[in-house]
Amino acid sequence: MASTPLFGNDYITLPYVGKVYFILFGVICLRGLTQGWNMPLMMSIGMQAVSASEQGKVVALRITTNRLASAVIPLLMGSIAQWVGLEESFYVIGGIGLTGLALTVVWMVRSPAFKK
Repeated sequence: MASTPLFGNDYITLPYVGKVYFILFGVICLRGLTQGWNMPLMMSIGMQAVSASEQGKVVALRITTNRLASAVIPLLMGSIAQWVGLEESFYVIGGIGLTGLALTVVWMVRSPAFKK
């Protein structure tokens, strides 16, 4: 998608926005930049939170969770989109994510490990 402007002049021009592909290119670059900062930061936080003997487990858990989410979320999104419609499925998935986040916060607040 980021290389689409290189293939010709078939891009869409929107009023007050300009050429959409150049905006998408910038957004994709920004996403890559932020992921390049986020992933090493999350790994280092995870490594500091556990002992040296458990660091392999933390990496394995993170990778497994990422791979599982990459496999399950598109299937879930497709099923929900078929059931309630495409636009509403984004709201449903967002609601599920926010609910999971809220439950994680409640768990962290109640957990004695986070009260140090």
